[in-house]
Amino acid sequence: MKLQILSWEGEKRIQAKLHMEKKKQLQNELDHNRANAIEHYKRKIARIDMIGQRAIKELEDQRRKEEMKVREKANKIRKTGKLSPRRSQDLEYSYKA
Repeated sequence: MKLQILSWEGEKRIQAKLHMEKKKQLQNELDHNRANAIEHYKRKIARIDMIGQRAIKELEDQRRKEEMKVREKANKIRKTGKLSPRRSQDLEYSYKA
């Protein structure tokens, strides 16, 4: 009878140890998957930031170019004292409207 009890006890210990090792392996896989997901998230956020910064830079460059065009036109008008023929027509239409 004692031998059966010892055998049962040994079997249960082995099962418990295998169960614990299996849980440990699953936890390691979960940790690995979690780390991969976090890394993917970080890369995605960095990409979004980079695209946003590029878009803002392009928008600012476009605004600067338009401001420069307006300044050049204003300087030309100041120099000559006249509007270009096309621009004066545009103003006439806007006054009539």
